Amino acid sequence: MNPRLYAVRKVRSIRLLAIALIFIVSVTTRRAVALEPGAETFVAGCAQIFFGADVQKNLEKILQFIQRADSLGVDVLVFPETALSGYASIDFRDTPFPSKEVLDEALERVKEAARDTGMWVIIGTSTENQNGLYNVLHLIDERGEIRASYAKTHLTTDDDGIYQPGNNIRAYSVDGLDFGMQICFDLRFPEPWRMLALQGARVIFHSSYAAGGSSWKIPVMEGHLRSRAAENGVWVISCNKAGPVQMQKSFIIDPNGLVVAESNQDNEELITGVVDLRVINRITTFDRRRTDIYSLSPEDGTSK
Repeated sequence: MNPRLYAVRKVRSIRLLAIALIFIVSVTTRRAVALEPGAETFVAGCAQIFFGADVQKNLEKILQFIQRADSLGVDVLVFPETALSGYASIDFRDTPFPSKEVLDEALERVKEAARDTGMWVIIGTSTENQNGLYNVLHLIDERGEIRASYAKTHLTTDDDGIYQPGNNIRAYSVDGLDFGMQICFDLRFPEPWRMLALQGARVIFHSSYAAGGSSWKIPVMEGHLRSRAAENGVWVISCNKAGPVQMQKSFIIDPNGLVVAESNQDNEELITGVVDLRVINRITTFDRRRTDIYSLSPEDGTSK
């Protein structure tokens, strides 16, 4: 055989073998858990996406961003408010709202994706029970199990008669991470955020559907988010819908109210940032609160 031809074939064989090994490693070396118990740092992501009344299209977009986040090493991925179902009082004014069966099936697909990637996924959707329809966030762990759920407690006037208000504000502890969840308009009410912090939350995940106009709110909403982080000494991971015409960008904010990562205005994109739980607020300390002259009730956050 021609020595030059032999050398070329040998190089090609080595390259093919290297590609095969890379593929095998990528398939077989998944994260055992998204967050190791006691971990002091993790990578958070916000999937700022477009979505609407088509649940299947919403699902396809969500699965694409889960895969993209996995390729970037994201541990916890947050999606916007009602990203899976679409927003009942906005996206479905002239369209029938999807059935419980359709939404349950779509949610199962998201749970499968979380399990396949070994990632925590915080997904916004709508869920119905005997009392009506609720605007909810689910935290799905790396095993594809729902470990925490939160129903939006502060509804807008557009929601009246469509969504029911949630009645539970509580911090969760999952695999050593203490956190709370809030949704969109909840941002305007500082009391629940303080209740979550008093219960020990170190991170508050926040999802929004703040788009469609009123762009004057952009600096106001950023101010709210940074204040909620600084006044409570917590990390805030806030993910908004991509647009059109956002009222708020997506942010990762540290306990001092400083921005670690932020999205571009109205763009569909994935932002990431390292959440370091060793970062502490340099000013806010709860032992300086004047509980002798004011109180937050119920102070422990337990719903009545």
